[in-house]
Amino acid sequence: MYQEGLMLHSDYTEKTLQLDIDTATKQRDLYKDGESERTKYEKQRLDAEKRMSDQRQSWSMAEIATNEKAELAALRDQYARGEITQKDYEQKCTDVKLDALKRRAKLAKEYGNKEAAAEYNAQYEAAQQDAAIERRKQYEEKVAALRKEYAQKSAEERMEIELATLEAVYNATDEAGNRISDMTEAQYKRIKELIGLKYEGKGGEIDKEKQAGAER
Repeated sequence: MYQEGLMLHSDYTEKTLQLDIDTATKQRDLYKDGESERTKYEKQRLDAEKRMSDQRQSWSMAEIATNEKAELAALRDQYARGEITQKDYEQKCTDVKLDALKRRAKLAKEYGNKEAAAEYNAQYEAAQQDAAIERRKQYEEKVAALRKEYAQKSAEERMEIELATLEAVYNATDEAGNRISDMTEAQYKRIKELIGLKYEGKGGEIDKEKQAGAER
């Protein structure tokens, strides 16, 4: 059947190994405990079981690798078609690779391969740290860009942004429409007053901007 292509190679291999296990078990059971022949066939049975376990682990690892490759290829196609942004593409690729490492570590542990499990866990943690560093870098770049954009706005525009932000924080609600902000009304009014003084008070940001404009 194997030569005729009626069975997948993995199925053929597993059936062959199972036959080895069954044969060794039957041969072992023909002898009593302590007899050398029983010990010989028991060793053969254990060897066959280990080969079966190793083969199953190998197949499962190969399946993880195949799925990872397919998912990355699909993301690459989505990005090429403009369906996702570069940021989303990179993040999704990172998620796929992390998930694959996590699955490899779990699989190795299930099969009792402690060294491999530890290695995959170490790779997973290192990849997580790299991803966190990259996210932090992107965040800092975004903050710097926003600060630069904010600094280029007029004093009145900056005041409007701060007041709108305060309003959004104070009136924040959950999906059910329930208020979730812990800011009290007194705090809200006080902060609003301070923003007004910062910009509209004597010598405030608006005055400074007008003065600077007049000096030019």
